[in-house]
Amino acid sequence: MPRGFYNAPFELELSCAAPDAVIRFTLDGASPSRDVGMTFKEAISIGATSIVRAVAFPADGDKLSPSESVTHSFIFPDDVIRQGSDPPNGWPPARDAPDRHDQDYVYGMLSAEKVNTTDDDLRKALRSLPTISLVSDIANWFDEKTGIYHNASQRGRAWERPVSAELIDPSGTEPGFQINAGIRIRGGGSRRGENPKHAFRLYFRNSYGPSKLHHPLFQDEGVDVFDDVCLRTAQNHAWSFKNDDKYTFLRDVFVRDCQRDLGQPYTRSRYCHLFLNGLYWGLYQTQEHSEASFASAYFGGSPSDYDVVKAAGFSGNSQIEATDGDLDLWKQIWTICNSIAATTDAEEQGAFYQKLQGNSPDGSEDSDAPCLLDLGNLIDYMIVNFYSGNLDGPIPSWSGNRVTRNWFSIGDRTGRSGFRFFHHDSEKSMEGVDIDRTGPYEAGSELGFSNPQWLHQQLIAVKTYRERFADRARDVFNDRGPLSSDASAKRLNHRIDELKAAVVAESARWGRKGPPYTKEHWEAAVEELAKVVENRNAHVIRQLKDAKRYEFGMPDNQLVKAPLYSDD
Repeated sequence: MPRGFYNAPFELELSCAAPDAVIRFTLDGASPSRDVGMTFKEAISIGATSIVRAVAFPADGDKLSPSESVTHSFIFPDDVIRQGSDPPNGWPPARDAPDRHDQDYVYGMLSAEKVNTTDDDLRKALRSLPTISLVSDIANWFDEKTGIYHNASQRGRAWERPVSAELIDPSGTEPGFQINAGIRIRGGGSRRGENPKHAFRLYFRNSYGPSKLHHPLFQDEGVDVFDDVCLRTAQNHAWSFKNDDKYTFLRDVFVRDCQRDLGQPYTRSRYCHLFLNGLYWGLYQTQEHSEASFASAYFGGSPSDYDVVKAAGFSGNSQIEATDGDLDLWKQIWTICNSIAATTDAEEQGAFYQKLQGNSPDGSEDSDAPCLLDLGNLIDYMIVNFYSGNLDGPIPSWSGNRVTRNWFSIGDRTGRSGFRFFHHDSEKSMEGVDIDRTGPYEAGSELGFSNPQWLHQQLIAVKTYRERFADRARDVFNDRGPLSSDASAKRLNHRIDELKAAVVAESARWGRKGPPYTKEHWEAAVEELAKVVENRNAHVIRQLKDAKRYEFGMPDNQLVKAPLYSDD
């Protein structure tokens, strides 16, 4: 029987092409081996949500290697909607963690009645999105010393564990996959122990199985080969963490969709349900990871051609780091931008400005000089950031605008593309119509806190850059531009439609602190977000006009240049 969703019991047969092979299997998520699990002799009765992991051992035993482990998840929605608050055998006890150093565990589903819905709507919610099932030995998740979930603040390869990852289409019409991979906890503040719902990243390595995932994870929107994939969930505004009534699970992906619709590279996402060793864990999103293999897949060349520079995000004093390549070219960019702002000599400014683009002072291409910065990309990145009113990146307001967080950049050391910037973790965006993030801010005056907004603030000293920024802003904010109120509402509504049937499952799983959060609470929060989207455009136009350094004007008879936003 194929992995998937089931309503009735069935008998499961296990088989192997090798005629005399011995098949060992487990039903508790453990990796089967000669010493762990049971020997398959007759059909397995499956009448409830089950995880079957199996491996075949050749009859010759020690002379031949066993097969690769295979995992199939069989999900019964009636079991899921009645998932109990007591943990399965071997899992940590349920508890409310007192602080960030002690992991919180919550397991059960609230009844349909408690979240103002029906059992039928909960079943429909579970079938409304693809499902990702993660399965690993319980110790890999929850061991007090070595488990990654129990020690979520730990980072790096030493805190990567083997896992089976399955993608299941509940309708059974789309092909899924099962792949053995590595898994880590990802994120910054979301790693805190009092947060019971962490995010993950999957790594595909030949030490686990295939070295890459081959699957059209985002249908025809992106590539179909991946070195790694993120599984993100709501953190800043979440029912599961901080008991936040602003939960929509829309803001971050809306901002990345804005970057897409301005014609820039971006990271793709799809909503999904996630299961951990057979227990429902709530709503998540797949997301591409903007690193060197991502750059190679979309921009060409080898991963070794690229520098990936980002805000480290480990603490309130987080600084920048190169997660691929090095910081050499980035340091050149920062130094040149500072030199531009430090002089009032127009000719000298112009020479620096051309150098950023790999040109001679007269503007002609210098074949011996690298293009350091994609200025069009930086302008679009900043326009989206101003429009979204991002309070948590690339310069977080809570720091007094003194540090940097939540941005990625990719630079090609061998080509002419220059560094490009990627919106990331924009959950604290679109929180009010009048939020002004146009700056200027001090974060970036030190190299360790440098960031795209600091570069932009330095470049504003150049008249050519100011004019280019103003022209682009007029294009995207006009009534037919991609950041017009109508286009943005359409963009938001598309994501609302994807999520609205599924949100009752998140409500039953995580909307539990105090009076339970329901779909009606989500709809109210979405309505507030929609009001911001409807009115944000006019406020940003005013902010740019008021910030005289942008020399931005947008008369009523402004020529419409940008195309009407569409889904095409």
